[in-house]
Amino acid sequence: MPKRKTLFTDEIRQKYPCFRKGRSDFEAECITCGYGTFISVANKGHIRLDDHIKTTKHKQAIRGENEASSSSKVTDYFSKVGTKSEDEVAAAEATMAFHTVMHQ
Repeated sequence: MPKRKTLFTDEIRQKYPCFRKGRSDFEAECITCGYGTFISVANKGHIRLDDHIKTTKHKQAIRGENEASSSSKVTDYFSKVGTKSEDEVAAAEATMAFHTVMHQ
């Protein structure tokens, strides 16, 4: 006799507010970790959600330690320019880069 699968219900959703309904009724998606982090609740139910909350990936997402926060800013690549001619050169280079990106 097959076992019954657990559904991601409203009760589970209220108990774990960082999850929403996944691709099916048997999955939950972690809002904290980002799009595409699906956890199946079909076999072990909310225990799988507890296990996911304890993972390193989830803890880092809570602290904000992801790739976007560790990358450098674009302004870090530009030097502080003092003279007018250097400012004009920097403006021309920035304009050229902008047009190259916009017009591919």
